Formats: sequence, C-alpha cells, structure tokens
Amino acid sequence: MPSLFQSLCAAIIDDDRVKVKELLANEPVLAKRGVAEGDRYETRMAHWIYSGDTVLHVAAAGYRVEIARMLLAAGADSASAKNQAL
Repeated sequence: MPSLFQSLCAAIIDDDRVKVKELLANEPVLAKRGVAEGDRYETRMAHWIYSGDTVLHVAAAGYRVEIARMLLAAGADSASAKNQAL
C-alpha cells in the first residue's frame, strides 16, 4: 500500500486535483515534503523528478498550475530551491 506521500505524488502526476485536495485536507504537512527517492524520468509528465525535489517542483514541472496553487495554500515553500547543475 502506498504511503500518503506516494499517493500525493501520484495524484500530482495524474493531475488528479480532487485527490490532491483530499490528501492535503487530511495531512497539510504533505505540501512541505521532498521527493526522497532517487532520480527518475516520469513519462506521464515527460519530465525528470530529482531526489530532493519538493511536491511543488513536481507540480510545476508537470504544468499542474491548479495543484501548485493548492500546495502553496497548504504551506509549500515557494523559496525552496534545489536545481540540478547544468
């Protein structure tokens, strides 16, 4: 069974706004979590997700604007930055 955090990431990738809203309502701290596992290419978004990215990074990378707004409203840190070396 996936953790709440894994469920949130999957909902963001799937652009499932209803599920994201439900998860954040139950556990607002999820908005502040980082993607702890290794780097991976997410084909459903055509984008890389890097270890240390936050759920806000994932939403932004997938152009999930409404979800990014929900995450910010739930306390996601817009100043959090972990960029990959170019």
